[in-house]
Amino acid sequence: MAHDPIVAETRELREQMMEEAGNSLDGLFELLRREQENYRERLVRLSPRKVIPVSTTDDNRPANSR
Repeated sequence: MAHDPIVAETRELREQMMEEAGNSLDGLFELLRREQENYRERLVRLSPRKVIPVSTTDDNRPANSR
């Protein structure tokens, strides 16, 4: 496989973050939550989408599954 500098940089940063987080996933999630708070103004909040019921046929299968 060819050497991809972007993949190499991403893996190096992941290793650095895991070391900073004490090599635990719980620590990594906590680290990411703290970082998220530092950039709160950049986060995107999507409003919930309305659920549209699917009509059914007489045999109680959704019309689009036939």
